[in-house]
Amino acid sequence: MRLKTTLILSALVAGLAAREVAKDSPLTRQEQQQALARIIELVRDEYVFADVAARAAEALGERASAIVAEGSAERSAFIARVNAELKDLTRDKHVSVRKAIPNFDKPVGRHGIEKVERLRGEVGYLRVDRFFQADESRPLFDQAMDQLAGSRAMIIDLRENRGGGDALALLASYFLPERVLLNSLVFRKDETMEVWAGPSTRAAFTKVPVYVLVSGTTFSAGEAFAYGLQQRGRAVLIGERTKGGANPNRFFPVGQGLELSLSVGRTVNPVSGTNWEGGGVQPDVLVPADQALDKALEKALEKLSATAARA
Repeated sequence: MRLKTTLILSALVAGLAAREVAKDSPLTRQEQQQALARIIELVRDEYVFADVAARAAEALGERASAIVAEGSAERSAFIARVNAELKDLTRDKHVSVRKAIPNFDKPVGRHGIEKVERLRGEVGYLRVDRFFQADESRPLFDQAMDQLAGSRAMIIDLRENRGGGDALALLASYFLPERVLLNSLVFRKDETMEVWAGPSTRAAFTKVPVYVLVSGTTFSAGEAFAYGLQQRGRAVLIGERTKGGANPNRFFPVGQGLELSLSVGRTVNPVSGTNWEGGGVQPDVLVPADQALDKALEKALEKLSATAARA
């Protein structure tokens, strides 16, 4: 989750087709060695869990002969070999090497908002595929929520959300009557950062039922939103178990047009005392992702009907 710092629970692959990436030119053996040496240094010095960092850095050095090609190698091939080792050594979905992406955090389109719609029964629907920075995103999120004013229930679709910045807390705020601690980020080197949400600037939304759609693609900041509201009892999660990336990360340049994503902290939820790292967020209603919207609308209408019957 990027929180006005270089830290980000990031989307590593979403929406990159339109972005310029480093040319996939071959790397010499020396360039591979230099990049790997920097990766080893960063893993040892920056990865959140110092014991894992030390073991992983040592193992990367021992496996250098399998990572560095004898001659030149395509960047993509070198990246694939490094990432296979990093995955094996850390089991952390936020740890990987990629080609550097210029302006990766620059907002595009409607700041991740893909669809704003009213469904039958006055149920609001908001699809968000990526979170950017809250300060920059606020006008568009305010506009979306104003379009949905009067909704009797809300469905937030995060099935394609691969993460991003602190606009996740902004979105959560619309549904919370009071200011609450959503999650804490505990860093290896820096002070703990608290992620707060609320109170709502749209009071009516604090009283409506909220359903959040998730899938095996939902990652990082998308998971933080879903987990934070679920633990507070403010939302019902519907769909598939999420991907499982809870550790806040940072991107480090390693040379040769490459950058390394490393987890530099861990998330601690104030309600559960833990997080969703590795195992993902478990939905309250487990259904295939492509059926989640229909199921959420069914649940919303059932609840609204039951509420009306009691009135």
